[in-house]
Amino acid sequence: MKLVWGKTGDEVELEVLNRDLFYYWHEQSGAQCYSCVPELIADLKIISRDLAFDVKYVNDILARINRRLPLTDTVIWSQAHLNLLHKRWVELQIDIPGIKTFLDLAPSSERNDRATSKVFDDINELIHAIEHRTKFPFRAEQFKSFDNLFVKQIEHMSNQQGNLFLSYNNLGRTCWHKYTNGEHTFTDNDTNNWDTVSTDIVFDLSPIRLQTLPQDYIDLCKQQGVPAVGLELPLAKFKDPVKWDRVKTIFRRNILAGNYFTFDVDNT
Repeated sequence: MKLVWGKTGDEVELEVLNRDLFYYWHEQSGAQCYSCVPELIADLKIISRDLAFDVKYVNDILARINRRLPLTDTVIWSQAHLNLLHKRWVELQIDIPGIKTFLDLAPSSERNDRATSKVFDDINELIHAIEHRTKFPFRAEQFKSFDNLFVKQIEHMSNQQGNLFLSYNNLGRTCWHKYTNGEHTFTDNDTNNWDTVSTDIVFDLSPIRLQTLPQDYIDLCKQQGVPAVGLELPLAKFKDPVKWDRVKTIFRRNILAGNYFTFDVDNT
């Protein structure tokens, strides 16, 4: 299976994890287009704008000593560029130990309410702010909610590791949600272990990390005769070997452009 971005044609290969659940979910959802939630797009645009401004501001002063950081105006979404920018930011301090003092003492042609050394430090913070945004919620053109026909297999399904997950927006809370909030009664009528699912999904652009459920949580679920569900319900993962710089670049570029994607399931 692959994800295809509509306006650019960018493709990302995916490996389906829970095939029956995925095909059922895809059939019930319909062949829809998925877009990133507007709030996240606005957030990324603000961070990107601030990073581009800070780099330009610092570069105007660095030009006096014939040094510069890579410009970020048009490639802010590129992970390779962010890697290079961070590398040059570190190297500048290694090559010139007093660089921050120089930046503060040198006059600037632009007004700014921060010390230039603070602007310089903020470049690093903004790079990490972009990189740390790895979870991206997406919504279909038309929201749908429907019963989960595979709820009896939910314990196994929810404890797999993946990159594409169903978003939890059901009435009630899972056993795991209750456990993490200090509630240990899992048989009340407000417990909802993925009984229903919807078209809302989440992509996590970080490498899969092995996770294990706490033994006391598993024991509590067993005592009450309910499934020990995990934090998320995965549908797929990025196909190995994953080139993370490429995946992150494709997602950021298309998200910042307000683009949408569809699923091509012909090659699943």
